Amino acid sequence: MGFREPLLLLQLALLSHATIAVATAGVVRVSKQPLDIVLARPLIRSALCTSALAGLPLLVPAFWVVKAGPEATRAFWLAGVWATMAFLLGSRVLFTAAQAALTLAVPLAVLSRLATRVWFQQASEPLLDPRTVQAVGIALTGLSLAWLAVRLGAKAAIRWAEPAGRKSTGKMPVRRTRARHPRQA
Repeated sequence: MGFREPLLLLQLALLSHATIAVATAGVVRVSKQPLDIVLARPLIRSALCTSALAGLPLLVPAFWVVKAGPEATRAFWLAGVWATMAFLLGSRVLFTAAQAALTLAVPLAVLSRLATRVWFQQASEPLLDPRTVQAVGIALTGLSLAWLAVRLGAKAAIRWAEPAGRKSTGKMPVRRTRARHPRQA
């Protein structure tokens, strides 16, 4: 690692900032302090900007084989930051972005494991090798099944938590937050 890789250090700094900002905003939100508008929302916005900047190098396919392991780690980290922001804001867009980052992280993690294999190192086009395609496909299928299990479990939890007289819509509740100026109240 060292100082020879400034892009890596920049990504780590941006993701660290985003993580600390989201964690602080989460603590402020949970404590239900009046600091929500003053502190939590600007922290989440800055975390969104820095995490988006940190995610840009993940879109460069040149790093996918050479640095698949570190890129997978950062993609998992980015997915966690975005999922936390999605939960705090009740944002479907951020949740979709977190799923996209996770969907990128899983194949990168598989590629980092395959990069240690002799056949992968000796292949002229390792990403097009049938063994690579099969391994990535199996990993993505596992991720899809995991998301299916999460969705079914969440729907069951919602139905279980609803009062007996109410009919369930089966839809996931989304917490909407709206900034209100004190004079508009």
